[in-house]
Amino acid sequence: MGKQKRHVGRCVYCGHSGMVTRDHVPPRGLFPSALRGDLPIVDSCRACNQSYAHDIEYVRDCLALDEDVGSTPYGVALFEVARRNARRGFGPARGLIRDAERVEVLSPEGVVLGERFQVGIDRGRILHVVRRTVQGLWAHHIGQVLPPELTVNCWMAGEVADVVLGEEEPWMSLREEITSAPLMSLAKGAFGYRFVVVPDHSEASIWFLHFYSAKTFIGITLNEEVAEARRREQRETS
Repeated sequence: MGKQKRHVGRCVYCGHSGMVTRDHVPPRGLFPSALRGDLPIVDSCRACNQSYAHDIEYVRDCLALDEDVGSTPYGVALFEVARRNARRGFGPARGLIRDAERVEVLSPEGVVLGERFQVGIDRGRILHVVRRTVQGLWAHHIGQVLPPELTVNCWMAGEVADVVLGEEEPWMSLREEITSAPLMSLAKGAFGYRFVVVPDHSEASIWFLHFYSAKTFIGITLNEEVAEARRREQRETS
């Protein structure tokens, strides 16, 4: 790969203004080369661009070894990337395979159907990449860097508690609208996402990210101080 060209701009991740490089969103390293052509490009300072390169490789190999991903049309190509790198001694796949545990496969009735290997994952590293993806997509769609007073919280699908998307505004609006939001498709369908920004609550947005039609992650942006003030006001008036 040739040396990346630099230009003057503003990093969408840390807000640094100065010399920046191009960064693909989601990271191009998560996909086989044949799927990368239409990924959006945002500005990133060199420090931010390089700071999560190893996490991108880690997430790619975790996806490659995931059974759900393996059952999709993209699974073979992705696994081949991880297998080839592992044979050459590159990337995390070799360690993930070495540390995989044999677990029982149970039927809904609790009957043992057999065994499979389960790969242990580092949730923090995975969500680091997801968080960066939300930041990049925000900048791509909103046309500005995520304001520093806003935070991005991310979860794997199924982890979001009702306290996060609770029975209070603006989350009720988000929960209703996200299901009907258009699905944006990139990387020849290997990545899709939906998002909603709440009218009159520009600090609040929700993002559903779908990798390889098999793994879904959820990200929300919010102003923690504003959110807490609203919660206090609702408690006082209830």
